[in-house]
Formats: sequence, structure tokens, C-alpha cells
Amino acid sequence: MNDEDSDVRRSAAYALGKIRNEAAVEALLQALNDEDSDVRRSTAYALGKIRNEAAVEALLQALNDEDSNVRRSAAYALGEIASSKFLPRLSELILTTENAALLNTIAAIQERCKYYNHSNCSITAGKAARVNQVK
Repeated sequence: MNDEDSDVRRSAAYALGKIRNEAAVEALLQALNDEDSDVRRSTAYALGKIRNEAAVEALLQALNDEDSNVRRSAAYALGEIASSKFLPRLSELILTTENAALLNTIAAIQERCKYYNHSNCSITAGKAARVNQVK
């Protein structure tokens, strides 16, 4: 993840996600701050494939990345991790974001949490209407 060639770093992140290497989470978390947006995008995707909850905070930050593809990959990754623990934080974003991928991710996480009967995965009616409005 420290190679000078951004294509190598991007490919490494992708490969680590593909094999779901838990030992790589720390290095991938650092790579979310890479100067190259393609590396950050692949890194977010890889963290979603690994599904380690330690990545949640960094992925939430990546939702604010300047590159829309990075934001989309971060939303995807959060959906893959799908922990009810961070749904309340994500649901706060519903009223302020225009990011359809993020809104769809939040809705998918909520549905998955309901399926598993988690108690802290409801969102208010106003926020639910906002999700449907942006779709």
C-alpha cells in the first residue's frame, strides 16, 4: 500500500478486499487518505468486502470525499458491513444529503436490521419520506 505507483496501490487494495484479508484493515484505513481518488475508491470497496466494523468511522468520513466515486464506494462498503450500531449516525444524514447511493444504502441497512430484529434501526417517518423523495 506504500508503492509510489498509484495503480499498484489501487490493485493491492482491490486484491486485499477480494481475498477478504482481515489483517489488511489497518493499512486499508490509512489508504482511505491516499492522494489518488482511484486508490481511495478501491480501498473503500475493499473494506466493504472485508466487512470489518473497525472501518465504519473512516468510511463515514469517506462519505464526505471530494470524489463522488469514493463517496459511492464508501456508501457501498457501509451497506456491506450493515451494522445496526452505526445506523443512527447514518440516519442523521438522511435530511442533509442529496447522495442517492448513500440514501439507498441507509434504507438497505435498515431493512437488513429489521430482518434480524435489531432494536435500534428505526428511522423517523420524516426521514423515511426523505429517502423515498430522493430515490
